[in-house]
Amino acid sequence: MCTVALLVQLSGLVLEASQPPTATPQHRFLSLYERIAQQEKDQPGYMTRRAKDSKEAANAAWLAGKWACDVTVFATPTTPERKGGPPEEQELVNDANGDLFDVKRGGDGVTRAPYLFFDPRALRWVAPMGDAVGWGVLTSPAWQGSTLVLSGHVSIMGSQTDLRQTITRVGKEKYTILNEEATPEGRWVRLDWYECGRKSK
Repeated sequence: MCTVALLVQLSGLVLEASQPPTATPQHRFLSLYERIAQQEKDQPGYMTRRAKDSKEAANAAWLAGKWACDVTVFATPTTPERKGGPPEEQELVNDANGDLFDVKRGGDGVTRAPYLFFDPRALRWVAPMGDAVGWGVLTSPAWQGSTLVLSGHVSIMGSQTDLRQTITRVGKEKYTILNEEATPEGRWVRLDWYECGRKSK
């Protein structure tokens, strides 16, 4: 007698026969590639769509250039308001698709990190973060006039939070960034504020 049968007999339990798993469930999961293939079938050209084909991509073209940003960290109940020190230098460049990259120049050469781009398939603006200080992604459906409000779940210095970032163009030579954090009750609390002015070449 097998061990399982013996245990059942000793315990006095009556087990109902279980149904064997089926390879064809009623609602089969469609894989990533199947979903993409279906999108191409429904929308010819879906696979080759580019951000530069969209008018949305032009909304952020003005961000290309060199900027100097003054940072203010807002006061909390236990810490005072403070300035971020010397202006943070920022160099943003567009690529052929209209995507914006943050360029860093240093002793080891030049690096480019994605800063802001429009996803023409998801129809969303995307601001990725990816280094040891902060990682995650913020997204937004569209610009509202001169303002883009992005939000998402990110990690900053190892502390995870729901972040909202509001980018606002203020004339041709200035823009601002307001970062806010969601509280457990759903309120938004201001974290810091960037005032960025365009640098002369």
